[in-house]
Amino acid sequence: MKIAGTQVNIGDVEDYVYEYGRDLSTYDPKDITDYGCDDPGGDIRLQVHNGWMIHTGDSQFDQDHRGYWGSEWVPAGCTRAQAREIARDLVGGAADHEAM
Repeated sequence: MKIAGTQVNIGDVEDYVYEYGRDLSTYDPKDITDYGCDDPGGDIRLQVHNGWMIHTGDSQFDQDHRGYWGSEWVPAGCTRAQAREIARDLVGGAADHEAM
């Protein structure tokens, strides 16, 4: 999908999401449970500005706020199917942000 002149490959984003979910599964669940939710996982964001970049963890530490963004939550140990759906949501969110 093309966003702001940048080609974003959903398959590449899916790979990042999947690996992040696998990384999260190596942590103690009580260390990665946020927002009063019982399910361990973490935040992930797609930024599209002069290319694209994945950001993870707490968004308060994002210093570059330019471009278009999509954000989602990744469960620890997410499956490929979950990663694919999350990647589609991230890219869709950035595309929707561009359309505003």
